[in-house]
Amino acid sequence: QQRLFLFRSSRYGTGGADSPYMQIDYTVPPPPQSDLTSGGSSLNTTSPRQGQTITLTHKVKNQGAAAAGGHYIYYYFKSDGQSFDYSASQKIGENYISSLSSGSEVEKSFSYAIPATLTPGTYQLYYWIDATTRVQESTEDNNAFQLTVTVAAAQPDLIINSKSLNSTTLAPGGSTNASVVIKN
Repeated sequence: QQRLFLFRSSRYGTGGADSPYMQIDYTVPPPPQSDLTSGGSSLNTTSPRQGQTITLTHKVKNQGAAAAGGHYIYYYFKSDGQSFDYSASQKIGENYISSLSSGSEVEKSFSYAIPATLTPGTYQLYYWIDATTRVQESTEDNNAFQLTVTVAAAQPDLIINSKSLNSTTLAPGGSTNASVVIKN
């Protein structure tokens, strides 16, 4: 809250008031701010196998009254039982948005190859909009989001690489040799 004091000068008369000034209280509204949040998200699969790549597609929207400058989106992957701390050990990538005007949104995608050695189980894929808090926002509590991913064990992917028969014509009681090479 601000105060404005208006002083009265004797040059214009005393006017009979007890005080030589008049006090007016007023409030200056805060400047408009941006408010970054998610406009929705989806995964190409929520149950990938070890070694498979998952792709997150999500929207970042600015629902605030001011434009947002450049900012980063950080992506994290952690097991369900692991505590989450936004540390570099759980960070798996990032995206950058150069600016976002008020009322607009942009779609981003991020792909992550599930390690072939990862223990099957339930994991969380997080994304954090304006992760480095470069943008001054009216609300900072709506920038982090998560999706659940259930990783399954990799299954053999057997294919016949080559095959051959020693003889394609057989007489009754005859024999032939077959050779098959299978690739995983």
